Amino acid sequence: DRPLIEFVFSAWVNGQFEKLIEGPEDLARMDRIREALALMRQLSDTPNLWQAQNLYFSMKETVYGTMLRRAETGEESSRNWVEGFRKLGDDLRIKVP
Repeated sequence: DRPLIEFVFSAWVNGQFEKLIEGPEDLARMDRIREALALMRQLSDTPNLWQAQNLYFSMKETVYGTMLRRAETGEESSRNWVEGFRKLGDDLRIKVP
């Protein structure tokens, strides 16, 4: 049943985003979210991701700037984070500079 799968998927992604907000440097969690989004897109062209998009935007406003500045100073882990965060934004169809 597709609606049920989409509901469960959305709940899982939202929960993962809430955990990512609590520990924003968790690149493995970010990768798991990206993998799940790729799988979901195979099942549905328009999964319900508005809450995940809002949580992502919140991270963009609160964490992204700090990580970007650290990446610009040459910190490799921050560079990796910024790259992963941008890719996650692409997966959610949110552009990040």
